[in-house]
Amino acid sequence: TNPSSFDTTLDSLTDTLPAGVTYGAIAAGSQIVAGNSAILPSAGASGTITFKAVDVSTCPLLPTLACTWVVPANGTLTLKYTVNVPNTVGSYTNSVAGKIGTEQIDTTAPTGDNVPATSTVTVGSAPTVSKSFSPNPISAGGTSTLTITLSNPNGSTLTGATFTDNLPSSPAQMTVVGSPSSPQCGGTVTNTATSVTLTNGSIPGGSPGTCTIVLTVTVPTAGSYVNTIPASGLTTTSGLSNTAAGSATLVALGPPDLAMTKSDGGASVAPGGTVAYTLTYSNTGAQSATGVVLTETVPANTTFNAGASTAGWVCSPNNN
Repeated sequence: TNPSSFDTTLDSLTDTLPAGVTYGAIAAGSQIVAGNSAILPSAGASGTITFKAVDVSTCPLLPTLACTWVVPANGTLTLKYTVNVPNTVGSYTNSVAGKIGTEQIDTTAPTGDNVPATSTVTVGSAPTVSKSFSPNPISAGGTSTLTITLSNPNGSTLTGATFTDNLPSSPAQMTVVGSPSSPQCGGTVTNTATSVTLTNGSIPGGSPGTCTIVLTVTVPTAGSYVNTIPASGLTTTSGLSNTAAGSATLVALGPPDLAMTKSDGGASVAPGGTVAYTLTYSNTGAQSATGVVLTETVPANTTFNAGASTAGWVCSPNNN
């Protein structure tokens, strides 16, 4: 970039490629091309590569871009080229310095430090995060096992895997029961009452490779608890992170809520007659009730008629 009001010419560019990266070729859209360059790197070159402009003194009359590297006033000159990156997950930082004659140009305007310009590319596919609760649903106040699965679609291990999972606080606060074992996923697992953290873990490569973090959680009240690790919540040394959130919902059920009504149908009978009582019971709670026992007190001066009653009743102490 040339912020001045005068055209200038650039003489050379020195580019330090990251280890394992090799030069490819000049790319479409580059203004620096073979026609205005004295030296271009050879395909497959590695390490420090050099681009050099045609000597401006050989250009007829005023130098033009067709002849050499002209950076127009208040304008830019663009070099585009391809590189070959190894099939290894990681971050690759490239640095380049430009010179006019022997003077290195500033790359961090408006400062005068002349530090080379840098660019970093991360190679690899993003890891993913998934979650599950088991058992699910549970009774409010019960416990469930939370499993967090980290997946790596790349061929090589992702290192430095780190995340913090903050447990949901709605409809009430989910909490960790005890302390998760450590290490898990090859890293250190720590927790607070309401969160769990993995530090410096390793996710093996594979199709995909996976590892898991397991912990026990509980919730105090009924409701749906959505637990999420957000996008970019999982980070790795390579710079790769999850692009989609990992989420699971734990359902906590309230206790059974039983009710019963009793009716004799408004019966009026003579002495020695029979009265039929109808007991109606219901459950309006969120989960089933098992082992339910109904207890009925036989009125004074009456006897229980087992034959005319619903099966299952037992009268104590003498069944009459």
